[in-house]
Amino acid sequence: INQNNVKEKVLFTELEIFNNKNNAGILLKKAKVCNLDTSQIGVPFLWDGRNCFMGDVDVIKFFQDKII
Repeated sequence: INQNNVKEKVLFTELEIFNNKNNAGILLKKAKVCNLDTSQIGVPFLWDGRNCFMGDVDVIKFFQDKII
């Protein structure tokens, strides 16, 4: 994200979930929208308004597709 200046090219919000219960709740809600097993979700996690992306590979591909 930093190396490719993604923050300057794609609008998104980063939320810290480890120490913030409200943000962790947001993550769980989005995972449920995508019918994911909430006991198996992890970070990085991205929700684009319709779809969930989880894990380095999927999240990186999402951003690569947006900046190319």
